[in-house]
Amino acid sequence: MMSDQRTALAQQKGVILQRIADQRTQLHKLSATWQPPLSLIEQGINAIRTLRRHPALTAGAISFILIRRKRVWETIRTGIKLWGGFRSLRALAERFATK
Repeated sequence: MMSDQRTALAQQKGVILQRIADQRTQLHKLSATWQPPLSLIEQGINAIRTLRRHPALTAGAISFILIRRKRVWETIRTGIKLWGGFRSLRALAERFATK
């Protein structure tokens, strides 16, 4: 009688542990899906916090952009392209380093 109860409890425990493992797998898949958009949002929040911490720098940058619009936008575009190229090269280097 007691061993029947232990066997039943052991089976229930196995079912519960399997359910937990399935839920972990589902959570991991879900978090992998949300990782990139949440990372982008976090970067935006950090940028806003930086701007709030340095109001003089922010005002200076905005006034500089307003005064020299065309040049600044060209420089920003070039910087973004260079940054993207750097990130691509770094990802490629990491990919080959792991092999």
